[in-house]
Amino acid sequence: MARLIAFSNCYLSLPVVTIFIFVVSSFSTNLVAKSNPLPTFQWNKRILILVTPNTGNKKYVKQIEMIKNKLLGIKDRDIIVIKIIDQKLLGVSKEQSREGDVLEILNLYNLNGNKFSILLIGKDGDEKVRSINPLSMCIFFDLIDSMPMRKNEILERGKNVKC
Repeated sequence: MARLIAFSNCYLSLPVVTIFIFVVSSFSTNLVAKSNPLPTFQWNKRILILVTPNTGNKKYVKQIEMIKNKLLGIKDRDIIVIKIIDQKLLGVSKEQSREGDVLEILNLYNLNGNKFSILLIGKDGDEKVRSINPLSMCIFFDLIDSMPMRKNEILERGKNVKC
């Protein structure tokens, strides 16, 4: 005899509930996958997104200098830098991007392509830091180094490039 589960005034058998949950979870997983324009990086890389209307933007220039001065720390922390400059996506290979990714990224993370902003996305895909001003890479490194996943990486690799 099938077990019955009550939902409000409706009774469903356990197999029906199981199928319903499976269908709903499959559908929601596909929605998440389609809404993430950078799925190849999740669980592999931390993503630093820089948005600027042009390469002459003073905030952008300052942030790029700070990035260039900390390349070893960036590599050690598995950070990939993606730039959206004048509505063009840079830092991602053609195999890793699709047409329309710029608008998807801007919309997904609520970014304005006409203003400077910087955003750190963790390996889990969650937003970690957002700013409309340049930030020292040490701020990013300290935050990342405090995360459990990073602590495990330090133990596994036996090294940590300090700021």
